[in-house]
Amino acid sequence: MIAGWIAKGSIDVHTLILRENFIGDAGFKHISEAIQTQDSIFYLDLAENGLTSRSAQDLYLMLKDN
Repeated sequence: MIAGWIAKGSIDVHTLILRENFIGDAGFKHISEAIQTQDSIFYLDLAENGLTSRSAQDLYLMLKDN
């Protein structure tokens, strides 16, 4: 749901705190793809979300574009 809001531009996000939501690698993939379409996010907290090294490529693409 959050990824959809971000991708559609429904919300203007500068700070996105997703700490302790346990979104996992699959959830992070959706969020990272949505964030790639934005240029307004300056702070992102993903601590304690069960991410593994499988999210590294998605993280790279997200940071490269945003």
